[in-house]
Amino acid sequence: MDPRHDHSPRVRAKVAHRIGRFLGVSDLFRSVHELRAGVDAQAVELDILRARLQGVSELQAHLRGQLLVWITTTYLDQAPLAEDALVTVVLPTHNRATIVGRAVDSVLAQSYSNWELVVVDDGSDDDTPDVLARLTDSRIRVLRQDNRGLSAARNTALAHATGDYVVYLDDDNVLHPHWLRGVVTAFDRHPDADVVIGGRVIDDERRNRGLGRGGPPQLALPWFDRDRLGTENVADILQVAHRRGLPEAHFDEQLSTPGDWDLIARLTRDRDPVLFPALAGNYTTSASHRLMDSGREQFQQVRDKIAAMTTAARAASERTPGVDEYVARMHELVPGWFDEVDAAVLRGVDRVQRSAGITGDLLEIGAFFGKSAILLGYLLGPEERLVVCDLFTTEGLDPAVDTDAGAYEGLTRAAFEQNYACFHNRPPTAIARPSTELPEAGLGRDFRLVHIDGSHRYEIARQDISNALDILVDGGVVVLDDYLTLPHALGVAAALWQAVTDGQLVPVLATYRKLYACAPGATGTTAAMLRRWALDEAPVPAVCQEVAGHEVAVFAPPRSSPAPDARRELDQAREEVAVLRERLALVEGSRTWRLRNRLLRPARGGPASTAPEQEVGTHATPRALADDDGRAPRFAR
Repeated sequence: MDPRHDHSPRVRAKVAHRIGRFLGVSDLFRSVHELRAGVDAQAVELDILRARLQGVSELQAHLRGQLLVWITTTYLDQAPLAEDALVTVVLPTHNRATIVGRAVDSVLAQSYSNWELVVVDDGSDDDTPDVLARLTDSRIRVLRQDNRGLSAARNTALAHATGDYVVYLDDDNVLHPHWLRGVVTAFDRHPDADVVIGGRVIDDERRNRGLGRGGPPQLALPWFDRDRLGTENVADILQVAHRRGLPEAHFDEQLSTPGDWDLIARLTRDRDPVLFPALAGNYTTSASHRLMDSGREQFQQVRDKIAAMTTAARAASERTPGVDEYVARMHELVPGWFDEVDAAVLRGVDRVQRSAGITGDLLEIGAFFGKSAILLGYLLGPEERLVVCDLFTTEGLDPAVDTDAGAYEGLTRAAFEQNYACFHNRPPTAIARPSTELPEAGLGRDFRLVHIDGSHRYEIARQDISNALDILVDGGVVVLDDYLTLPHALGVAAALWQAVTDGQLVPVLATYRKLYACAPGATGTTAAMLRRWALDEAPVPAVCQEVAGHEVAVFAPPRSSPAPDARRELDQAREEVAVLRERLALVEGSRTWRLRNRLLRPARGGPASTAPEQEVGTHATPRALADDDGRAPRFAR
């Protein structure tokens, strides 16, 4: 072997020793090893310091959270609050005669008085029915059913709930006196929220961790971690409050112990909950026959359900059509009168606003079945939201005034949300109330576009315009629908042009159905950019006209967008035509028809058998219907 290529440890050691002597180091290997050991020791010490620092940071965050809970609780004790909203308390019980009264007393002690308590006795065979029979408060309803389990009892209570919001109380826990007040406050401050999570006090920290009794009370702050939700529960049902009537607000009756975990995962599938720093109540670990002591095999079942739900959501997002595909097919997918021209203009408005650095939420007043709202959903930025205000019902419509009231048959919030969910994973914020009550929703001045397609009555349209201007950011755009369409456009037109002549609105763009306007003042640049886009870049031709002292880019009328009733009539007519064509083809192909043609030829003086046979159809003119010279007759016009 060539010694130059001998890399044995002995040779390397000799080389290192000679280099070390040359550098004044007795043993280079030993020095390097000692240096490396010192670096490793410092790295271990650094990791220890980092862990300690992380612990200090977590402790600091926990103490800050505790302080915030104390501040919020103190605030709720004195804060004025209108008791308009009804809160439903769901209380299932089974064979807890000795402790269920304490849970009921915690509801009676609430500082918020507009509540109802729905108690479901799940087939108790002890003194529980007698204890419940002694409850005399008119706000308490007691229901009794055969023993079907905790989840079934909760579902029974939900079926009888009539409140605006729902909270949960197990029979071994108690509510904090200000929890219901905190729930109403949280939803008032977050009108777009569906779920609120508060904190709780655990009576024994050691027993809660399965380490035996004797531990101090523990404050569990409200928290939510979507990644960890797939492997562990993030809150007890005591801490959860939600709006009544949510599609996912029901319990899986096959689950007993982790039913609350499964519910929280479904309620928060599309949107994070609001974490409100208020105490929900005291969580008891000492009661007998606790569900946490059994049914742990169901935990994996919940993990599997959450994993399947996540996979389905991911697959649905991959199948979601893009905005171009939606616009191309929207007439066949969703009912409504929204057309391609306004779809192009709204996308152009979004493009202009983004190039000008204008950001903000989007609001639609009057969603119908979601045809235009779905398009607006495609225009949202990562931090932006779509808010939709609609009654989602035909109640209150006057056919004498609302001439298109019949088209709203079947309109529900569920129908709108189902249509929207076919195209977007993130749901909009739906406000089911009259648009005149929007100021009470506390939306804030955060909107870059407001699409008004609600009531056609002058007074309401006028109020909608005023409300839109109050929440519009600089450079925002107000879009008004049905300012031209008769017979219901008169009220909208009057409100619109009064706002223009009063100097509240500056008209910028106009289509066959909608007018696009800005607020006066700091929006001149946006208006100029919109007009320039309309005249130079828009995919639809536009001309500039002067209206009420303002330059307005006017787009050509679109091809008619069939209304829901008209579309059904058109489809019906097409089916009838197809049936008639099939019948005609059968007749023309029959032997009787061919015999008729042969008999007609001699009657007109033509040869019976010498000429090629012609059948009446779309591709030939029969001789029986032709002039004597063989040419087709001329019909009078």
